[in-house]
Amino acid sequence: MYHDLSQKGYTHKKLKETFGTTLYHQRFVGYGLTKEKFAKLQEILEYQIPTIPNPHGIKPKFLEKNEKLAELIGIILGDGGMSKNSIVISIHSENKEYIRKVTILINDVFSYAPKYHKRKNKNVIDVKVHSQGIVLSLLNLGLDTGNKVKKQVNIPKWIKKNDSFFIACVRGLIDTDGYIGKYVKKRGKYTWFQYHVGFDNYSLNLLSDFVEFCNRFDIPVSRTSKYKVIIGSRRGVLRILKITQPFKLKNIKFDLNELGKHLANIPS
Repeated sequence: MYHDLSQKGYTHKKLKETFGTTLYHQRFVGYGLTKEKFAKLQEILEYQIPTIPNPHGIKPKFLEKNEKLAELIGIILGDGGMSKNSIVISIHSENKEYIRKVTILINDVFSYAPKYHKRKNKNVIDVKVHSQGIVLSLLNLGLDTGNKVKKQVNIPKWIKKNDSFFIACVRGLIDTDGYIGKYVKKRGKYTWFQYHVGFDNYSLNLLSDFVEFCNRFDIPVSRTSKYKVIIGSRRGVLRILKITQPFKLKNIKFDLNELGKHLANIPS
């Protein structure tokens, strides 16, 4: 770690100015960095730092930064939630294919077999991961526990810095808090369908991240309300579907030939 920091121009003096310490005390004396300073250190290094077990003996699970992890984080930010002990992802009970997809992602990323809970009198399946070690790792990677709206969660910076990670994360967001819809348009005797992609969320930070994604990949958007972003142009719809390839795309196959014949002509 010290070698990596020195390669980035961090001398002992600069470390002390940045963190209030040379980090000697953290390694050899046992003092701890605050959560904010630890996150900044990982941001500078651009990788996850293996951490020493906390006072309760809970070890964080090492998670490799890759597209699967980024997509799972998007799903958690969308339809998931975290407490200090567990992660819960809530999915409509009839969406069995997506439940299987999320299960496979959890197996691949966390090496963990989730549990399932059917909510009473509701068409919802909660996919549950009970592991303080996994939660601790996700905290180290920039996620947070508790109410996502009150905390105004956002996409971690390490994801946004990498295009493939950013795409995977937004795929997870579209499959949870997004939708692909169509409406009928009429003009005189002519009638046709027009598709749109929407993203709804009460975290303004997440909405801002979604708009940032669209701007980066040249996808025109219009914010139709405080908590909603709509992509309505044919070019925008085709482009975001081609780039992200959301699971929800399977649900509109009945009309995709009408739309999909244009996909090959949209630049990536």
